[in-house]
Amino acid sequence: EPDVRVRALASTTRVTDPYLSRQWNLWEFDASIWAPYAWNYSRGAGVVIAILDTGVLPHPDLQANLVAGYGFVSDATYSNDGDARDADASDPGDWAEAGACDTGSAATSSTWHGSHVAGIAAAAGYNGQGVTGVAYGAKIMPVKVLDSNGGGTYADIIDGIYYAADNGAKVINMSLGGTADSRALRIERRPRHACARVRHHHAERVGPAWPRAGVPSGTAPQRLDSRRSRPHRSVRAGPCWSRRDAGCH
Repeated sequence: EPDVRVRALASTTRVTDPYLSRQWNLWEFDASIWAPYAWNYSRGAGVVIAILDTGVLPHPDLQANLVAGYGFVSDATYSNDGDARDADASDPGDWAEAGACDTGSAATSSTWHGSHVAGIAAAAGYNGQGVTGVAYGAKIMPVKVLDSNGGGTYADIIDGIYYAADNGAKVINMSLGGTADSRALRIERRPRHACARVRHHHAERVGPAWPRAGVPSGTAPQRLDSRRSRPHRSVRAGPCWSRRDAGCH
């Protein structure tokens, strides 16, 4: 047979976001997910990704991809926005003033953890600013389940999962972890409705989420008894230690 010459294939997708050049995890040849090649086939259009985290900021690199979400922090003392559960899923920050956590403790700035995670998943592409999300054609549903300490309860998180699955999310991301087991959070055997990704006790699990019977679409479900679960069912976001667990407040 003839000896035919071949050439390297390049992505036909040309993203103009200035910080894409620093996102080596998307495009670097030996150690990335090769996102530019995947973008030739799909960019996430038509998919809603629920980010269960600290909420999101109205950042220009996120706003075009945001859909309505909900705030599920049930304790107004730690919600940091003056009330408890409401339709506001914005992130008011999780800073701490000097001495707030312990005598002599240093002040800490806000992590903006939820905005960071949302940007990794689906920051806008082709907008000439910031970074590029892995699925920059997808939509972000912010679901605030972590409070001003960067921690939250299993009860609030479970209701956040129900809300996301019932309101159109196809993917549910939870970059948070806890050390206590929860039967209600074991999602692998539940009816399939959305795919959930959760990091729990340093182990990553992916499985189907489940719909909640009797919760009308577009409304927030009634909360579980978070007071019962709070002492032994707190979680923290990714690498961010819950300052309440460490004695804060």
